[in-house]
Amino acid sequence: MKNNTPQVSIIVVNYNGLKFLEDCFTSLAQTDWPKEALEVICVDNGSTDGSQEFLKKNFPNVKVLDHQPNNYAAANNAGIKHSSGDYVILLNNDVKMDPGWLRPLAEAMEQNPRLGGVQPKLLYFDGMIQSLGHIKSPDFYWTDRGMGEPDLGQYGDALMEADSLCGACAMYRRECLDQAGLLDEDFNMFVEDVDFGVRCRDHGWSLACQPQSRVRHLFHGSIAGESQARLLIESNRLLLIAKHWPEKLAENLTGRGFFLQPDPEKQRAFIPAASKACGKLLAEHPPEKAGRILDDVFIKLAQALDPQKDALVRKAMLHQKEAARELELQKERARLDLQDVESRLYAEIDRLRDLVIQREEELRLLRESLSYRCVLKPVQKAADRVKAALPRTRNAPPPSPALPRIVSMKFTNNCQLKCRMCGIWSQEREEELPAEQWRKAIDKVFHWLGPYRLDIAGGEPLLRPDNDELTAYASAMGVETILLSNGALITKARARKLLDSGLDSIHISLDSLHPEVHDRMRGKAGTFAKAIKALKHLQELRRYRDKEFSIGAATIVMAPNVEELPALAEFVYKGGADFISFQALDQNFHNKYDPQWFASNPYWIKDLDALNRSMDKLRAMKLRGAPIDNSPAQLEAVKRYFADPRDFCRRFQCLSGEKNFIIKNNGDVLLCWNLPPVGNILHDAPERIWKSSEAEKRRKQIAACTRTCRILSCHVTEEALQNA
Repeated sequence: MKNNTPQVSIIVVNYNGLKFLEDCFTSLAQTDWPKEALEVICVDNGSTDGSQEFLKKNFPNVKVLDHQPNNYAAANNAGIKHSSGDYVILLNNDVKMDPGWLRPLAEAMEQNPRLGGVQPKLLYFDGMIQSLGHIKSPDFYWTDRGMGEPDLGQYGDALMEADSLCGACAMYRRECLDQAGLLDEDFNMFVEDVDFGVRCRDHGWSLACQPQSRVRHLFHGSIAGESQARLLIESNRLLLIAKHWPEKLAENLTGRGFFLQPDPEKQRAFIPAASKACGKLLAEHPPEKAGRILDDVFIKLAQALDPQKDALVRKAMLHQKEAARELELQKERARLDLQDVESRLYAEIDRLRDLVIQREEELRLLRESLSYRCVLKPVQKAADRVKAALPRTRNAPPPSPALPRIVSMKFTNNCQLKCRMCGIWSQEREEELPAEQWRKAIDKVFHWLGPYRLDIAGGEPLLRPDNDELTAYASAMGVETILLSNGALITKARARKLLDSGLDSIHISLDSLHPEVHDRMRGKAGTFAKAIKALKHLQELRRYRDKEFSIGAATIVMAPNVEELPALAEFVYKGGADFISFQALDQNFHNKYDPQWFASNPYWIKDLDALNRSMDKLRAMKLRGAPIDNSPAQLEAVKRYFADPRDFCRRFQCLSGEKNFIIKNNGDVLLCWNLPPVGNILHDAPERIWKSSEAEKRRKQIAACTRTCRILSCHVTEEALQNA
């Protein structure tokens, strides 16, 4: 910090916010900053609740400006014009600060001359993160980095760049304000901060968040409810596109479907919002350009306002998607029939090669021992006979692998729980690719496969701060995104972010109807309640989303829950979820593999009668139409698996190597979760990895594998189970 303390002006806009003023202005009065270098201005938008009188009586050092009419952006502009500071802070009236909040912001500005603006870490009053700056999504929505996440220090204390700053509390350099201009008063309230951020960056200024400064914000405390805020955000989003990206206005007119929901208030607001955007288009751009764009906007508007046509289009798209999936399944079945004999043949060849290697090792040992010279020649001949049988098949071209059906990306290996049936939490924290590398990986796979199914796995994916941004990136290009989560981090705010990201489906772990059982299996108290709340938040919020979004539960079948599985299924679908899937208990991590693991595992089901009763009930429920994700054959297979896991895995070939393309948190590519990598997405193209000799070797290894780690619903064919 320079010896000459910079002058700071703080502008607070107020409208009938008397209930917030004491906390806000008391914390401002306690700010650790020289009083002679601090100017506080309250611009009152015509309050009728006694706000002005309260401020003049209790905070005489605050300059109170009476402003008309009630326009938030215009009131801020009035404050900026009356301010004299080197730095100007725009502050909401429902914010409360710690005494040391201001100094880190000013130091960041002093140390970075091209930093045009900086904001603090904004927290809710319960300590959850509200904003670490705005991040732009591909469909012109701006999200607050970190919103809804617990503040665990996961973002560190270093200055982090942002696309724009949250208007609840942001400091701007006077020179930046002079160049970028005042706030656009057409926005009034909401998205005006994004518009200003775009203009700042257009003039060459950077924007950032300083996490060392922390303030608490009520969030929409000064307006009448969340629905009104959402309406203003959606309307002003169209203004923003019309102003800065006019060519994109028509294709982004309906956004994420807010105005198309079956809500008369939202539908009525669509025409005024679109009209206002068209007016902005005409005001900001030459008539010829604006007229050309308006033609496309009117066509899009007419299509959006024809609900019957829109419904037919959506229905047709859904049927097309289902037909494409069915065709892909038919192709897969045909391919598997042709490759079944080949796979078994190559497995036998591998077995013979292993036998040759074993015999050659025996020969080496025999050569070292003179006492066994008498048996050397017969053994050598035996090995030669085995080798002689191999030349015709050893170099036979391997079958060309079809494309994978599932791409899994493990954004993080970290997990906050200690689940009894999983060992991820016991592993050392591994390196994680940064967001930019993950975006490149998503792009690489898309260029190879086109739109694909992406399973977002972990660890717990939601511990990754940029998970929602990566999901939005993939969803925007047509990738089907499926999140596998324990649900413990899904607050209502986080649920909204997940829905806004374009996520297609979520699977939340639910192992019991009894909180104590679920919590014990997940290794942490309170996880059952959080999982149930997560399901409710998602069900409540998806009603307001245009895109289809499925919610389901994922359950591990094991001894503690074996008798309650039918009740658990009934609870889930009667509660409004779309499906429940069951997976038998297995042992992860081949590097620690124990062939007898199930014999000593306390969660292995030994009461086969209880298991059979539950599986039979689930099968009957499935046949009656219950949304159980497993097929009847898969439910029947669970009984055989627990009766004799080794026999089951010998009988049914694992197809993980044919179906899966797994990218670990460090970029390594796997074909099986429990076997070594076959390449790294950072160093090679995915199609080359998939067709490489190392991948082919791993497929043969998987095809011949009989270890008891089979995922019955994924890695065993339905036909094999039905014919068993």
